[in-house]
Amino acid sequence: MYDTSSAERVRPGPARSWRIATGVGVPLLGAWAAVGLLWNSLTSGYLFATITSDGDGFPSLDMALLALLLVMAAALGWAVLAIIGIVRYRNPWPRIAVAPLIAIVLATLLLSGVPDWLGWRLSETALRDAAAQCTAQHTRIGVFYVKETHPTAGNGCVFQLSDRLYYGANFSYLPRGPQAGARIDGAIQVHFEHWRGPWYHTHVST
Repeated sequence: MYDTSSAERVRPGPARSWRIATGVGVPLLGAWAAVGLLWNSLTSGYLFATITSDGDGFPSLDMALLALLLVMAAALGWAVLAIIGIVRYRNPWPRIAVAPLIAIVLATLLLSGVPDWLGWRLSETALRDAAAQCTAQHTRIGVFYVKETHPTAGNGCVFQLSDRLYYGANFSYLPRGPQAGARIDGAIQVHFEHWRGPWYHTHVST
């Protein structure tokens, strides 16, 4: 005769609180963090940043760090909930898979460079207009927040996106190309690296 006492206990279906936390809470937290990272990528001028050992070159570093902390919190929450689901519940995999799928899609989007490209396309016309006067300070031009602008030789204009001009995120509009002996605010050397059309990555040293 079959001994029911020796049969493996059938695990219950996922509890409502676990379903909500796994299928809604963690994905929303991860999506919030991802939106922060996407916005940072879109607006920070990462394309123009010169990365240095002290972290300069990232004008939206605080936002990026906050978003990364949220990503870590979402990942930790997902791991705990996934372990609980695997141990306690029957067939938890569909809900466990939601957060990783969202993470994969958003990571692919970030690494593809699409946010950088989109930010530039949305801003190029406004930046050209601002370069004509080159007097903008502490204002948003397109999606970029510009700390200062610096006129340079040949009717050029340097856009400063980070708090520090030197070794920061800078780019320039140079309709006549780089001019010999170009100087900015007493800098010893300004190096222009062509990016596209009249736009240049700009590296300034003292």
